[in-house]
Amino acid sequence: MGVPIEVVDRLRRATEAARAVECQRGEGRIVPGTSLTVTVTSGGFEDASAPMCMRVEDFSAGGMGLLYSESVSVGSTMLLDLPDLDGQRVLVHSTVCSCHAVADRIYRIGVRFEHVES
Repeated sequence: MGVPIEVVDRLRRATEAARAVECQRGEGRIVPGTSLTVTVTSGGFEDASAPMCMRVEDFSAGGMGLLYSESVSVGSTMLLDLPDLDGQRVLVHSTVCSCHAVADRIYRIGVRFEHVES
């Protein structure tokens, strides 16, 4: 399951409003570099309730790549708190599909969207 297209469109508009550079990775993606609040809800960290700020590397309707200073276990679940758009908070439940080091103390975490919290 992916994120509804209207959520993708709102994220794209919010990113454009921030005057970010357009991503060249294809249709249905927004510009990387946006920071968002992420809470690991199972696995990965001892204190699963502490929100963390991660940077978006890549985004599509099916999932996203995040950059963070710590590794997160594959199979962990996350709650992504996407930026407020049109006055609405968008919470997306996701599953970690991959995590690997891309630089010293920088990990790329691939997540698959499961469902939007209603």
